Amino acid sequence: MTLADGRVSPANLTPQAAAIAIRGAGEKLQVCLIKKKDSRKWGIPKGIVDPGQTHGATALNGAWEEAGLKGRANC
Repeated sequence: MTLADGRVSPANLTPQAAAIAIRGAGEKLQVCLIKKKDSRKWGIPKGIVDPGQTHGATALNGAWEEAGLKGRANC
């Protein structure tokens, strides 16, 4: 459902969680971006929060499934 001003109603939003995967620090800081096979756009690993899951667990799972990354969540 779209609101009168064109925004999507919060009731129709699907909860998602994303991982902004980094390593290093300062000038050596690296950020992981992914590109899906069927798109030319870059993004970050994310996933839909399933019932009973935390946002942190969903973000870690998305990072593993979409980019093969392992790590810890700081949220």
